[in-house]
Amino acid sequence: MDIKLHHIGFVVDDINKNIEMFKIFGFNKKGDIVKDYNQNNYLQMLEDSKENRIELIKSIDEKSSVYNCKHGIHHLAFTTDNEEEFLKALKENKYGKIFTPNIKAPLFNNNDVFFGLLKNDLIFEIIKDR
Repeated sequence: MDIKLHHIGFVVDDINKNIEMFKIFGFNKKGDIVKDYNQNNYLQMLEDSKENRIELIKSIDEKSSVYNCKHGIHHLAFTTDNEEEFLKALKENKYGKIFTPNIKAPLFNNNDVFFGLLKNDLIFEIIKDR
């Protein structure tokens, strides 16, 4: 099974200020701010010259999936070539659980994503490639 880190998600209170801040680390905007109505968030992807990515997440309103979250690292997102094997390993080893159904992600060409929680309280996202 091949798993790759896709991005690190950060909850922020101001996307533009954080775009400027992450420039010091070599990150620049990749595309425009996306309004995700499925999770009620504004999203902005940043990328550096090595294709490392940071997703900035700002809540739209109190219905946002991150409305009550602290600012800072929210999740690690991964892609995998074998979702079934990943889910089987997660369950068999009791490492954690999935806590969302598949969600359409406008930032990722409306591919499905789902979120889970590891036993160490790390939120992870799996981006499904069509």
